[in-house]
Amino acid sequence: MPIGKNKCVVCVTDEDDNKKETISYDNTYASALECAKSLKAKYGGCRAACEATGSLWQKNVDAFEEAKVPIVLANPLKNKWMIQKSAKTDKIDAYVLARLLRLNALHTCYVTPRHLRGPKLLQRHRVDLVQKRTKAVVALRDMLERLDLRLSDSGSRSICGPQCLDWISRQAAGHIEGFILRQCVDYVRHLNGQIDEAERKIAVEANKSENVHLLMSLTGLDYFGALLLDTEIGDWSRFPDPYQLVSWVGMCPRVYQSGDSKHYGRMKKDSNRRVNWMLIQVAHSAIKHDPKMAVLYERARRNHPYAIAVTHVARRMIIVAWCMMTRREKYRHVNEAMYRKKLRKLKSRCKNA
Repeated sequence: MPIGKNKCVVCVTDEDDNKKETISYDNTYASALECAKSLKAKYGGCRAACEATGSLWQKNVDAFEEAKVPIVLANPLKNKWMIQKSAKTDKIDAYVLARLLRLNALHTCYVTPRHLRGPKLLQRHRVDLVQKRTKAVVALRDMLERLDLRLSDSGSRSICGPQCLDWISRQAAGHIEGFILRQCVDYVRHLNGQIDEAERKIAVEANKSENVHLLMSLTGLDYFGALLLDTEIGDWSRFPDPYQLVSWVGMCPRVYQSGDSKHYGRMKKDSNRRVNWMLIQVAHSAIKHDPKMAVLYERARRNHPYAIAVTHVARRMIIVAWCMMTRREKYRHVNEAMYRKKLRKLKSRCKNA
């Protein structure tokens, strides 16, 4: 089922790969639900495959699940080499997806459960806001250099703090650069407000999750990081062992093996970059505050540069997190005082939300 902005194409085949019919419908939830119900009534025990295209697939998957039609989400990048390149149409793609589904040769994507989609979207929204603020701060620093202004004169260490922003807005009045400077300040203030509001909402969602409370016992992981891990990974049991999760996160090197020859390359790039980034940040904190992780870091540092040694710690932490979630227990070497402090901070943020 190729997904377009306006239309979706469905190809129905039998057990011998013979086309039964090819239909199209409007890319709306109501049209998808009507199509799913009609296919189930006409063909009985059928199953479907939907192409993962942006966020357009979500309404179609929800509709087919509502109609009790089993549906999987196809990974277009990994299935691309299986599709013929001589011609490219939605009807051809729909037929190829139907054949691959029948042969059980379809590379699929994980579909996040409905109750985690909202918190997951909220997490990514907050990350986007922070990235926008970072770009605005870079532009702000550039204007300060043009006007030969020093942040040390503001009396504040943080350029995003209210004291520093008030000081910047009073500088260079009447100049074109000053006008641009004040607009940059207003934009940063606006983003600060949106980020603070998003973080309060994230705290409320995190406080509802038992998984978040368990993950917060891991050194260096607060409610934001714990919720990010839980929403991005989703069902922890879909990984039979922690090393498959390590591969999914991208904390293992690529392997090139042929015969008796085996070579390990750079770290995998086809991974979840959000979880990878979060684990690296957590590892930096764990090295300073967790004796067990500090010992692991020192051991790795003897033979590897700093960045690789930190990756070793991050890899161990995701393995520990998998064990915690599958066994439903807290981190065995938890710092109780720090853990209680993180829980109090979470409850305090929820009260102010």
